[in-house]
Amino acid sequence: MEKDLATNSFEVVAREWFQLTKGKWEAVYAKLIMHRLERDMFPSLAKRPINEITAVELLTALRRIEKRGAVDTAHRSLQKCGQIFRYQL
Repeated sequence: MEKDLATNSFEVVAREWFQLTKGKWEAVYAKLIMHRLERDMFPSLAKRPINEITAVELLTALRRIEKRGAVDTAHRSLQKCGQIFRYQL
């Protein structure tokens, strides 16, 4: 994680949410969740202030996942992003 990320960036909030939530999951599942965030969501959303991310930006990231044929992964990523967005409120 880069040092210049704002404290309210998507990546910082997502990692904080993950640390607080991962204890509810099996270790393998927790690793999968972080892998999906790092592979699919952080490349385009990591540095963005979470409260400034638009629906279009989120949809664009999810469409990239769908284009590789991973429709279920896109759906699950949307679910986790929803949890992250609700957490930051």
